[in-house]
Amino acid sequence: MRLTKHFTENIKAYRLYLNGRYYWWKNSPEEYSKSRDYFHRAVEEDPSYALGYCGLNSFYGFGAAWGLLPPDEGWPKAEWAITKALDLDDNLAEAHLGLAALKMVYYLDWAGAEKEAKRAIELNPGFDEIHYMYSFYLLAVGRFDESISEAKRALACNPLSVRISQHLGQSLYCARMYDEAIRQFAKTLQLDSNYLSAHESLGDAYEQKAQYQEAVAHWNKAMLLAGDEELAATVSSVYAQEGFSGAVRAIATKKLERLKHRKDNGDHIPTINFARAHLRAGDRVQALQYLKLACEERNVYSLMICSDPLYDPLRTEQRFMRLLQRMKLAAKC
Repeated sequence: MRLTKHFTENIKAYRLYLNGRYYWWKNSPEEYSKSRDYFHRAVEEDPSYALGYCGLNSFYGFGAAWGLLPPDEGWPKAEWAITKALDLDDNLAEAHLGLAALKMVYYLDWAGAEKEAKRAIELNPGFDEIHYMYSFYLLAVGRFDESISEAKRALACNPLSVRISQHLGQSLYCARMYDEAIRQFAKTLQLDSNYLSAHESLGDAYEQKAQYQEAVAHWNKAMLLAGDEELAATVSSVYAQEGFSGAVRAIATKKLERLKHRKDNGDHIPTINFARAHLRAGDRVQALQYLKLACEERNVYSLMICSDPLYDPLRTEQRFMRLLQRMKLAAKC
C-alpha cells in the first residue's frame, strides 16, 4: 500500500528520505552533509522515488546557493535531480519548489521563479519550506511587506524552526524595521540560545540602531560560539580603546587575513565574503571590485545586494547600480 500519493511503496526508501530531511535542517555543516548520503541511498533503494530526487536537489541546490559547495559543482547536480523528480511527478510541490530556487539563483529568471513558487504553494500550501523560499525571493526583489508575510506563514507552518525564525528577523531587518527585527532575533534565540547566526544578526540590527555596545556584545557572542576566542578578545580590546569603528575595522581586517589564507589553501570561499569585509574595512573600491566578481557566482549572497542595509553606502555609486542591472534587480529595488 502506498504511504501517500507522492511517496514510495518502499518503506526503507521513505525512511532514508526522512533521515535526509532531518539532517538537511541541521545547522552544522557536518550534520547537513549527512543528508546527502541518506538521499542518495533513498533513490538507490527506489530509483522511481521522486521525493528522493527532490532531497538530492535540496542538498546540492542549497549547498550551492549558500556557499557550502562550489556553484559549478552543486548546480548541475541540483538541476539533474530536480529534472528527474519532475519527470517522475510533475504535481509534486517539492519539485516545483526546487525548480523555483534553480530559476531564481542559477538562472536569474525572476518571473519563472515566482511562477514555480506559486505553483508549489498551490500544490501544498501548508509546506513551510515553500513559504520560506518564496519569502526569500520577495526579500531579494525588495518586496519587503510580502516577504515578511510569507516568512510568517512559513513560521506558522513550523513554529519551532530556528532557520525560519531567523529568516523572519532578516526580512524585518532588510525592511529597515530594526526594532521588530531585534525582537524576532531574540525569539530565535529563545528557540536556540547558541544559534550563532542570530547573534550575528542581532549585532547588525543593533549597529543600525547605533546601539554599539549591544552590537559588539552579540558579535562577540557569535565569535565565542564559533570557538574564536582570539578575535573576540581582540575586538573587545579595540572597542575599549578605539570605539566602535575601530572594532569594525579590526574584525574586517582579521577576516580578510583568514579568508585569504583559506582560499590559498584551496577552500571554497564565496567571493561576497571578501566584498563585505572590504566594505567593513572602509575600502569601497576593493568592495566594488569583489562585488563585481561575486555577481558572477550563482549564490544567494549576490541576490541580497539589492536589499541588505550593509550596502546602503554604495547606492550612490554608478558601478553599484550597474551590478544591480547585471543581476536584473535594478528595476526591482
